[in-house]
Amino acid sequence: MLSFFTTYLLALLCYLIFILYGKKKSIRQTERLLGPKSHQHKNGTITAGGVIFVSVTIFIFISKFKFNSETFFLIFPFFSFFLLGFIDDILIIKFKKNDGLKAKTKLIIEIGLSILFLLIYRIINKNTMISFFGTMIELKAFYFILFVFIFVASCNATNITDGLDGLLISLTITILLGFFIIAYFKKEYIIMSYIIILLSAMGSFYFFNFEKACLFMGDAGSLAIGALLASIAYYLNVVDFFILVSLPLIWEVLSVIIQVLYFKLTNGKRIFKMAPFHHHLEALGYSEKFIKMMFLLTETILVLVGLSMLGVIK
Repeated sequence: MLSFFTTYLLALLCYLIFILYGKKKSIRQTERLLGPKSHQHKNGTITAGGVIFVSVTIFIFISKFKFNSETFFLIFPFFSFFLLGFIDDILIIKFKKNDGLKAKTKLIIEIGLSILFLLIYRIINKNTMISFFGTMIELKAFYFILFVFIFVASCNATNITDGLDGLLISLTITILLGFFIIAYFKKEYIIMSYIIILLSAMGSFYFFNFEKACLFMGDAGSLAIGALLASIAYYLNVVDFFILVSLPLIWEVLSVIIQVLYFKLTNGKRIFKMAPFHHHLEALGYSEKFIKMMFLLTETILVLVGLSMLGVIK
């Protein structure tokens, strides 16, 4: 409990300083010209807020626990994808264009990092089996492909979902609460402490990111969150649960893929008014608050269903 309040207050203080510094140095978001017109007023909002909740979390965590292969696996993906996203944010801030790193460059780096995570994970877990709601499945060579795919897909899904005030952070907190219950059930006390620290650091960010946001997490935060969730899922051996609770994130990615493919196949026609799906709902006239609550309700139900299927709750 002390870690929770210490982390929350430290992160809150850091965010206040960061916002003042961001205003002075113009660390501001540049909205996409092709994005929703309703988002143009967000142009100039302080961005790269993920810097604080990542830094504070890692600082508190390594001050509490000894450094070994297990704690390294939890921290390294979180920090590595944070760095990748931070570079992306710097380019956006510097050139005042919502482009950042080229998509192919980013994808190659993400795959390379994921392979490195796999090598680290193999030190703490030698088998190539995953649990599917109580049934152990031997994947053999496919295990390695799935591992890399999960990390890359997770990071891109969280990155795409981060498009409304408080949307991604609220979904992330809900998923982390599910992971916490599983960790408690499995008596994984290190993970429990890690999640408590994460929840308090992210809670302080949510304070500033709630509609109408005065601070965005940027790619530094959204990419880091994707790697974070994937690493916890593998550490707890609940990839099945993670896939289930990631369905809202997966749908966000699929809506973009469907839109692009349909646009190309039909010479310019669209299925959705705009992609990803949360922008489609905005274009239909739904408010950001309503969309966020709809996603959050769906996420909460999926977490409860997943916990029930794992036998954690009845």
